[in-house]
Order: sequence, then C-alpha cells, then structure tokens
Amino acid sequence: MAEGKPGEWFYYILVSCYVIQFIFYTIIYIHITKILLKGKSIEAANLKKYPLRTWAAAFIIGVMGIVAEIYPNYIYLQIFTLCYTVFFISLGIQYHNYSIIVSNEPSVNKEPAAPAAAPAEQHHSEEKRHGQNNDVIKEKITQWEESKGYLKLGVTIQDLSREIGVNRTYLSNYINETYQTNFNGWVNDLRIEEAKQKIIQSPDINLSDLAEMVGFADQAHFSKQFKLKEGIPPSVWKKDHRPPKEKS
Repeated sequence: MAEGKPGEWFYYILVSCYVIQFIFYTIIYIHITKILLKGKSIEAANLKKYPLRTWAAAFIIGVMGIVAEIYPNYIYLQIFTLCYTVFFISLGIQYHNYSIIVSNEPSVNKEPAAPAAAPAEQHHSEEKRHGQNNDVIKEKITQWEESKGYLKLGVTIQDLSREIGVNRTYLSNYINETYQTNFNGWVNDLRIEEAKQKIIQSPDINLSDLAEMVGFADQAHFSKQFKLKEGIPPSVWKKDHRPPKEKS
C-alpha cells in the first residue's frame, strides 16, 4: 500500500481503485447469489442473508481502507490487512461453494422421467428376480450340506458366502426365510442332527469327542445347543436311543 498525502494525484487514484474494487466484488457476489436463489430447491432463507452481510462487510473494509490511506499507521495497517485478507478469502470460499451447489442442483428444464412401473409389474419382476436367486442359493447350499461344510469349527456366514459365491445379504435373507432362524441356529441344527446320527451309529461314542467331531468348540456348548433343540441333554438322548440289548 502506497503512502501519500491528500492532494497527490497518484494517491487519489489508488484510493479510487480500492473503492471501485470492493464495490465491484460486492455487486458480483450479490448478482451470483440472486441467480442461485432463483428457482432453486434449497432453503433460500439462509442464503438471502449473505448479500446483506457481504455488503456490510465490504463497506466496513472500504471505510477502513480509506482511513488507512488518509491516516497511515503501522499497527492499524496490520489490522486492516488482516481484515482485508479474511474478507476476500471468505468471499472466495462462498463463491466456490455456491458454484458447487448450482452445479448439483437439478435443472428446471429436464425432460420428464420415464413413468415408474406399475405396482403389479414391479412386484412380479421382484418375485421373478428373487426366485432365480433363491434357486441358485438353494442348489449351492444343498451341495455345501452334502459336503458337510457345517462340521468345520468356527464356520461363519462370511465363510459360506465366499465359498459358494453368494452375496452375504442374499444368503442371510434366504436362510432366515427358509429355515426360520439365523445362520448360527441353522448350522447348530445341522450339527445336532449329525450328532444324533453318530450316536445311533456308535452308541458308545464319547460326548466330548462327539462335540468336537460335529463342529462345537466344547462339550458344554454342544450340550446346551442339543438341549435347546431336543429338549433333553445329549447324555439322556444317548441313553434313550441305545439298542434294545444294551438297555436291558
């Protein structure tokens, strides 16, 4: 900023340029804001405050600049420079943000969207699509059951999803709807059925070994899940299903 005394032509040119500059930027800002407010779906109440605030801030900055030119003072010039810088940085940021909002706002002259499918047609389409998905999931789950993948200790729905190549969400929904239980409940049912078959085939089998064989981490968890499903502990079920010769 140049220092000078009133009466010097160069001094007056600088002051005039400065005044013209902040008036010019303020007018542009107000103009852009009006364009943004016209026909936009965003809340206009908040945006309408910005032109007034900007004009007030620009007016204050302008007066400060004129005072700084007429009565130059080092400390005052530092304060003015800081205010001047903050003002124009803020103005630039708001201008940038408004340009983004304008570009993201839907155009008024867009062609009408294609009519949505009728509810009946949409429902039929959904049923057809999900029916095809369910057939694929059923086939892959059947193969997984036949290979007894559920006997693996710590198997999760994520493991099954990756193994059979089915989306986890689709798989979870299918299990919930088909078996009326979640993945863990379904797997535990399969393991308990497997345990019952092994007890029948080998009546003297140790329950601790059996629990490990069918995928449970320990006998206590196995006994708890078995009782939840069958209503009796595995030891009682084992005793009740001994061959007739061994019962006597």
